[in-house]
Amino acid sequence: MRLIHLENEDWQVGILPDTGGSVAYGRVRSTKGWVDLLRPTPVEDYHRSGACASFLMMPWANRIKEGLYHAMDRTYSLRTVQDDGTARHGDVRQRSWQVIEATTASCVLSFSSRDHADLNFPFAFAATQSFGLEGSAFWMEASIQNTDQVPYPAGFGFHPYFVRSSPPPEVMLPCEAMFPLERALPIGPPTKIPEDVDFRTSRPLSDAHLDHLFTQRRSHTPAHILFPAHQQQLTLDADPVFAHSLLYTPTGEPFFALEPQTNANDGFRLFAQGIEGTGVFVLQPSAIQRGRFVLRCSNFSS
Repeated sequence: MRLIHLENEDWQVGILPDTGGSVAYGRVRSTKGWVDLLRPTPVEDYHRSGACASFLMMPWANRIKEGLYHAMDRTYSLRTVQDDGTARHGDVRQRSWQVIEATTASCVLSFSSRDHADLNFPFAFAATQSFGLEGSAFWMEASIQNTDQVPYPAGFGFHPYFVRSSPPPEVMLPCEAMFPLERALPIGPPTKIPEDVDFRTSRPLSDAHLDHLFTQRRSHTPAHILFPAHQQQLTLDADPVFAHSLLYTPTGEPFFALEPQTNANDGFRLFAQGIEGTGVFVLQPSAIQRGRFVLRCSNFSS
């Protein structure tokens, strides 16, 4: 299992090209040495993207209800997972990616759907992932290019997991609305955020189970996560293409996820229905869509 280790004065990051370019660990330097802020992956689980610190979702983010992908007035049936009957998190995170370039502080990976006859998507695309360390910033960037002869809707997102210790992390999320969900799938257009899950001002994570899709993100205002247990803060900035943020806090687990997504959960169905704000983009032949996500670390005193 290949591992690319990136390191500078502020970060240690591991990248797994054979597991979809997933992130194995993301550590920052503190006054007490290196500390994991991204959920670390056990070495024996390096082959499982779902156990990793972060992975790429592409050519769609999150779920597609019943695997029914709506594209240009047609519906295609994708393979689904057994637990909830959806097509989930795209089809690149368990694939092997080519390493185009690797240094001590950055790397570039590439992927072509044409190399995989069993790809769970009806159209051809090429993709790249880039990772880099620049001072206190760890950035990850993804791009998708339509290598087919027809246009089609697509999307992508990053799925980072963060450590959840005591006292609990505090989250600030600059989104103005949220999608009402049932079993992680939208049942209507965006609505007002209820007060008990309004993270527009920083608040500690409770023990409650959250699986909420926030939208209408203020693109020039970064999100923040405070880790009082480690006296560390992460500033999370994302390109405007990431219009949605999924906050997932499973009860009783030592981790949570805060995921930048271009498309809403089951966004292709919503897009086909004419619902506004799905974040779904239509890629014309040869066109490219890309987006960068940046984690910037800093110390603070509680």
